Amino acid sequence: MKQLLFIGLSLLFISCNETENIKEYYYQLENFDEPKYYVFEYIGNPEGSQYWKIKTNKEKKELTTEVFNSKFEKAEFSKEKFDESGAKFIEYSSFSNGRKTESKINSNNVFLWEPHEEYNYSMTLYEDGIETEFKKVREYIGKETILVLGKKTEAIKFKGSYTFDNSFYKEPVKFWQYSYYTKDHAFVKWERHSPNGEIMIMELKEILTENEWNNLK
Repeated sequence: MKQLLFIGLSLLFISCNETENIKEYYYQLENFDEPKYYVFEYIGNPEGSQYWKIKTNKEKKELTTEVFNSKFEKAEFSKEKFDESGAKFIEYSSFSNGRKTESKINSNNVFLWEPHEEYNYSMTLYEDGIETEFKKVREYIGKETILVLGKKTEAIKFKGSYTFDNSFYKEPVKFWQYSYYTKDHAFVKWERHSPNGEIMIMELKEILTENEWNNLK
């Protein structure tokens, strides 16, 4: 059951007061013909650090992300389709001890170019015959200057609210987080707030090429 609580705590938690086009703050299809590996540091918990392999297909207007844990084990996979309104989930799965957890996507708005109001994505996760309903509601907050790779950088900020629910939970599991995106790197940081008041932070530490990634392993 513990695994169900943490399915997607990377890709699923990464997704309005103003009406503006913020497409340039998301991943640009032309910049990831060759995969890039984003190294994320989980502050205060090195074992929670992650590597994200990001690759695009410009012709199909698709972006794929593979997440590896600190032991270089594959943990998640997602595929998004870009259209005139934003990036939409078309596939998601997670992995634990070599086992793949499937999902059915119910609503798919990952990142909208012009977020007029709150939006969401949701899915049903399947593991060991158990169905867990996951939903993320995202609200665009505005712009903020943060430190990214040692430099002060303008970022856009979202507040995301998350809910997990299945028949084994006495009540739905809920929490929220801030997520930050920049023009140069897209997603760079999240700050998660748990119901018990604990605050957890994960932020971009460096970006690797394919060769650098292979040498690291």
